[in-house]
Amino acid sequence: MFVFLMMNCDTIVKDYTPNSYYFSSNEIDTSFYVDDKKLSETILEVQIPEVPNKTIKIRVEKTDFKPEEVELRYQYNPNVNINWFLLVFYPVGVLVDYFNDSFFSYSAEKDFFILQKTPNLPKMT
Repeated sequence: MFVFLMMNCDTIVKDYTPNSYYFSSNEIDTSFYVDDKKLSETILEVQIPEVPNKTIKIRVEKTDFKPEEVELRYQYNPNVNINWFLLVFYPVGVLVDYFNDSFFSYSAEKDFFILQKTPNLPKMT
C-alpha cells in the first residue's frame, strides 16, 4: 500500500515533465508566431517558462489559409486528482504536491494545427 501511495504523488513525475512544448501543422512552410514575434517555420519548440502564471500566445499563419491561435497557459494539473481521492489515507502526498508546485503545469488546448484554406472571394473592383 505504501508503494502505491508514493507512486501517485505528482511531485515524483514533475521532474520528468518536458522543458519544451512542441507545435506543428498539417501544412509545410507554416509560420509560427509566439507573442506576435515570428519564430519558426513548420515546427515550433517553445521553452516552458520558469515563471508561473505566464500565458504565451501561439499563432499559426500561412498564405491562403485561415490563421489559428492557441494559448500555452499555466493550468491545474489533472494528474493531482488521484491525490484528492487518497487525501484521507495519505494527506502528506497532497501537501508535498502543493509545496512543490505540482498542482499546476503548462498546457495548451492543442499542439497540432489543421489549417483550412480560406475561400477565394471575388475581388471587388
